[in-house]
Amino acid sequence: MKKILTLLAIGIVGLTSCKKEEPEIISVWFEEYELLYSSYKDFDDPYPPISAGQDLYRECGIECIFSGYNLRTYGFDAAWSVSCDADWCHYEYEIMGNPYVDYTYSGSDVRIRCPLKLRVTVDENATGETRYANIDLTCNGNPFTVTITQLGAPSVTVSTPGTLTQELGNKDLLYATSLKISGELNDKDLETIKGLREVETLDLTEAIIDDLPDEMFCMNQTIKHVKLPETIKVIHPRTFAFSSLEYIYFPAGVETIEDGERDTNEYSWKYFGAFANTNLAAIEFAPNSKLKYIGECAFAGAGEEYYRSYNDTYSYTLDLTLPASLETVANYAFSHNSRGSYPNYESRKPTVKIGFEEGSKLKSFGGTFLLNSISIDAGNCTMVDYIGNLYAEYVSVAIGTQIPPASGGVASSTSSYLYVPKGCVGAYYEADGWKQFDIIKEIE
Repeated sequence: MKKILTLLAIGIVGLTSCKKEEPEIISVWFEEYELLYSSYKDFDDPYPPISAGQDLYRECGIECIFSGYNLRTYGFDAAWSVSCDADWCHYEYEIMGNPYVDYTYSGSDVRIRCPLKLRVTVDENATGETRYANIDLTCNGNPFTVTITQLGAPSVTVSTPGTLTQELGNKDLLYATSLKISGELNDKDLETIKGLREVETLDLTEAIIDDLPDEMFCMNQTIKHVKLPETIKVIHPRTFAFSSLEYIYFPAGVETIEDGERDTNEYSWKYFGAFANTNLAAIEFAPNSKLKYIGECAFAGAGEEYYRSYNDTYSYTLDLTLPASLETVANYAFSHNSRGSYPNYESRKPTVKIGFEEGSKLKSFGGTFLLNSISIDAGNCTMVDYIGNLYAEYVSVAIGTQIPPASGGVASSTSSYLYVPKGCVGAYYEADGWKQFDIIKEIE
C-alpha cells in the first residue's frame, strides 16, 4: 500500500532489497538487521496543501534491529544523509538526540533508535499539473525514500457571472477532483460549486465572491482542502459543518466567524458552527489577518482523526495558532465532538492546542466543554480581561497578563496547570477562578 499525503502529500516508499522498488510494506531488509520506518503521527490520513514558505512537518524515526549480533563487534554509525531530486521541494532535518539502545525488544534482538525530524516545504505549483519529488534518506548506509506528491489544480476563469457550468463543461472539468476558480461569481455559479461532489481541493483565492451561503459545503463528504476568496469578510454557521474538510485557508479580509445558536438543543441543526465536526488537520491564516471574532461552536468537535489501538476507539486533535488581530473567542468555540452515537463521548472528546501570534489583541476566551484536553498558550496575550470555565480532563494555560483577569475556573476533577508572568504567582493563587488550578508556576 502506497501512503500519500495530499494536496501535498508525503508517502513512504520502502525497499525490500538493495534495489529500489515500491513494495506493499514499509520496511527494508539488509543482511542481518531490519531498518524500519516509524512515525509519531499517522501518515495514512491526507494532509493539507502546503504553500510556498509554509513550514508544515511531521516527525519520523528510524529503528535498526540487530538480530543475534554483538553490538560491541558491529557497532553503529548514526550518520544521516538527505537529498532531493526536485528544485521546488525543500527540506530541513535534525537528528533528535543521540542514538540509544532499546534492550526491551523481544528475544535475543536489541534495537537502536535514532530519530530524525524532517521538515518539508514546497513552492507554489503554478503548472496545473501534478508533480512529484523524491527525498532520499540514508541512515547507517541504509536508504529509504519519502515521496512528495503535489497535485496540480486546473484553472477556470469566469469572464461572465453565471457561466461557470459552461466553462467547466468546455474544459471537461465537471468531475475534476482539484480546481482553481477565478473571476466574478454570482449565485448561479455558487450553486454549481456546491454541486461539484467530486472536488477535493478548491482554490477560490482569485474568485470575486461577496458571501458564501450558510451550509454551502455542509455534509460534503469529498471536500478536503479549501482556500477561501480574498473578498469575503464573514463566514456563516454550518458552512463546512459535518464535511470531510481537512485544511482551510483564511484570507486576510475575514473578520468574523459567526456563532452557532447555543441557545438551541445540541441535537438541533442550528447548534453547530461553521467548522463543527470536520476533520481539520491544519488551519492557515494569511499574514496581516483581520480576524476579530470566533463564534460559539465554530470549531466544536473539529480535529484530525486518529485511531487509538489500545482501546479500539477514534479521537480527534486540533492544533492551531490564532492571528494577533483576534479579540474574542466565544463560549464553546472549542467543545465536544458530536460525531458517532450517544453516549460514546469518551471516544469523541477532542484534544485542542491553541497558541497566539506575538502582539495578540485577545481580550476574551470563552469556556470549553467536554474536551479531553485544552492547552492555551496565551503568553503573548497581555490584554486579556476574561477566560471562561475550561471544562476538560486536562487543562494547561499560559497567560501574559500580570493582573489576573476574570476567570470561570476549572472543574474540580480536572488536572490543571497555570503559567503566569514572573512575580505574579501569588496574585493568581488568590484570584477567583484561577486559584482552582492545581499548579501555578512562573512562565520560564
